[in-house]
Amino acid sequence: MQFTRYYSQFIKAHGVPHLNLEQHQRLFNIISLESRLKELMDWSVKIKNSPLERENEYRMFLIRNKIDGLTGKKYPKDLLEIMLQKSESE
Repeated sequence: MQFTRYYSQFIKAHGVPHLNLEQHQRLFNIISLESRLKELMDWSVKIKNSPLERENEYRMFLIRNKIDGLTGKKYPKDLLEIMLQKSESE
């Protein structure tokens, strides 16, 4: 939930950033995926050593890959700067 936490702190310090539609969608996809990943991670504790454990790990793997695809494995600060630059160039 690193991007979600960073974005929340950014809003408190600087207000809502002005993103274009594409970057706004990207941001919400990242936040949504991080939330889903957190839920699966919390769930993994409850299903430890059960038949569902492997499937849950696979789902977490898929979500991490989607997050990596959206973020380019960049730090939240760097990614938000890129998103702001792309929004300004339109």
